[in-house]
This record gives sequence, C-alpha cells and structure tokens, in this order.
Amino acid sequence: MAIFEDIYIDQGAQYTAEITLQKDNIDFDVTSHSFAGQVRKTVSAAAAIVTFTITQSTDSDRTNVLLVSLTATQTALLTAKRYVYDIEVESDSDSDEIYRVIQGTVHVSTNVTQ
Repeated sequence: MAIFEDIYIDQGAQYTAEITLQKDNIDFDVTSHSFAGQVRKTVSAAAAIVTFTITQSTDSDRTNVLLVSLTATQTALLTAKRYVYDIEVESDSDSDEIYRVIQGTVHVSTNVTQ
C-alpha cells in the first residue's frame, strides 16, 4: 500500500525530491524497475498536467532511493492551489508487478514575480 505524503511546490521554480523506498520495512531495491509519476487536477482527470522525471540514485549504496523532479517550466503550468499525484514502480521482469509507492496532494505556492 502506498504511503500518503503531501508535497509543496513553488510555481515557476524547479522541484526536486528524494524518495526512499521500503517494502515490509526492508529497503526496496529498484535497480531492475521502471518508474512513472504524474500530477493531475483530480484523480479522475483525463490528462496529466505534468509528468515527473524519475531516476534511481546514482549512489551504489542507495539502491532504494528515487530522485523525482519537475522543471521550472513544468511547475509554471501548475496554476491551481491543489492537485493530486502518485508515483509507481514497475518490475522490468515478466511478472509485470506495479507498486504505487507514494501518493498525496500537491500544494502549489503561486508565483508573484513574473
């Protein structure tokens, strides 16, 4: 089951975060997995507003850490105060297992300086 965590993003600024993954209180090695994550206005919205760039940490001792980011151009598209998001990890093996690892609300602090 995914953990719930709200995130806070400054509109028009780069956003970066690290997510440390565990499954059953054990580090979850994401080495042979792919990742996906989106921000939408609502859970039932037809299209994503932005899509996260997600990579695995390049530190070989941190095989359970994902690096999540949005560019300043992407965060400028976030014009409302609240959105929803989630991030999923999919096994690259034949099992096609998908884990939603985190989800929550995106709170946007609107940009004043233009």
